[in-house]
Amino acid sequence: MIHSLCGGKLKEGEEHVFAKVSFDKKQPDGRGFGWYLADGFSVKNGDKVTVIVKYFEEEGTVEQVVVCKNGVTPVPLRTAKEIISVRV
Repeated sequence: MIHSLCGGKLKEGEEHVFAKVSFDKKQPDGRGFGWYLADGFSVKNGDKVTVIVKYFEEEGTVEQVVVCKNGVTPVPLRTAKEIISVRV
């Protein structure tokens, strides 16, 4: 769900790509997924990616890709973490 309660409002004309990543390994806090900034990467559903979770690199699978343009983001831009690498 994408909504403005996350504080992710974009500036006029700004566009960002976010990917919903499900983690391959169960996380200690019980989370099964996270939203990651994918600007600069060409990602699609099913791609294997490396992301940072609690200071550690974790492997995951892209479940959903969202392009946010003149709207809101799934997580605040100021705190969004980025995808490190993509394995196709």
